[in-house]
Amino acid sequence: MENYTQILPSYMPKNIDSSIFEKLLTIACLCHDLGKSTPFFQDWLLHGKKSDYSKHALLSAIQAFFVAKHFLKATSLEKNDQEVYSFLVYMAIRRHHGNLGNFKFDTQLTSAHYDYLTH
Repeated sequence: MENYTQILPSYMPKNIDSSIFEKLLTIACLCHDLGKSTPFFQDWLLHGKKSDYSKHALLSAIQAFFVAKHFLKATSLEKNDQEVYSFLVYMAIRRHHGNLGNFKFDTQLTSAHYDYLTH
């Protein structure tokens, strides 16, 4: 952790306390692969059975969004900033194996996403 804290000031938004930003980074790091715990991902990993449900980023991103949102409620940040930072944690994890792409696409859950999340 010492290495990223040395470069942290150059990436940190100006309106957020460094301890809050560090916590958000910690949340992102801890949550970014939680979706790998699903039986679908494990079947792909262990048995090569890939399916539409074996992707892990969406589930990990949603979990991280709510963890970040819960954490930020206890801070002095404005509600709007809390929502923005929670969304940025979501986006970083949602796209952590590719480019950030079109944010609009990732702000809408389709029936395929709903099926994935409830399967």
